[in-house]
Amino acid sequence: MKQLVALLMLTTTIVLSQPRWMDDDDNTGMMPPDRREFMEKLDLTDKQQDQVKEYRSGFQKKNIELRAKVQTMRITLRELFDADEPNQSSIESQLTEISKIQNEMKLNATSFWFNVNKILTPEQRELWKEHREGMNQEFGNRMGMGPGRGHGMKHRGFGGGHRGRGNCSFGCCR
Repeated sequence: MKQLVALLMLTTTIVLSQPRWMDDDDNTGMMPPDRREFMEKLDLTDKQQDQVKEYRSGFQKKNIELRAKVQTMRITLRELFDADEPNQSSIESQLTEISKIQNEMKLNATSFWFNVNKILTPEQRELWKEHREGMNQEFGNRMGMGPGRGHGMKHRGFGGGHRGRGNCSFGCCR
């Protein structure tokens, strides 16, 4: 039972940690309407548009490759957990390797953000920053971390969480 709970928590963590905010939602190569509107609002020059496309393509190609590695490693991880006698050090090693690749994905997203930021005018940078902050807030709200929603994922898996009622055994709500 402990292994099942650990596997469910691990799977949830892995899935939710994927930086997918710059992917095409439908894999058609077309931007979703909200991203298209934002790009129009930035009012990029032709040269800037070409640079953003180049950065975005590089970012996506690298992340596709990294996500494929993570997915393959998850299958191996599942096999390690499913073994008749699971080996803790093998499982921990696999988790460490998955974390390294996920970190590489986050660094890839950060690099993309800075590459784009460098080519923008000061006015465009302000919009770019606001857009990033809005995306972070939207992500937090989807994760249950918005106003009045307690602590999101922080307490899940530990009795369902208290949702900010002040009786936290973790000491964060006192």
